Amino acid sequence: NLMNSWIYDESKSIVTSPKEEFVLTKKENSFLRLLIVKKRLITYDEIENILWDDNTVMTQNALRLFIKNFRKKLPDNMLKNIQGAGYRLMV
Repeated sequence: NLMNSWIYDESKSIVTSPKEEFVLTKKENSFLRLLIVKKRLITYDEIENILWDDNTVMTQNALRLFIKNFRKKLPDNMLKNIQGAGYRLMV
């Protein structure tokens, strides 16, 4: 469980809120699993190295869009940006 009756099903790549179900992309599922397992800040370098494949560069725009879409599938204020460092879950 993420928080307040939000449920994460890693095997199905689904986050379920009290009102709806969100299907996670492969990258979103990997990122959420990483955040939950590590229980700490995930740096921009880690995000690029783990989520972006070797022949793709993680641009600022690509990361911004990814995070924007990812946040829509989580409870409000659950994903915190640490300026200049990375992201962490607030649970």
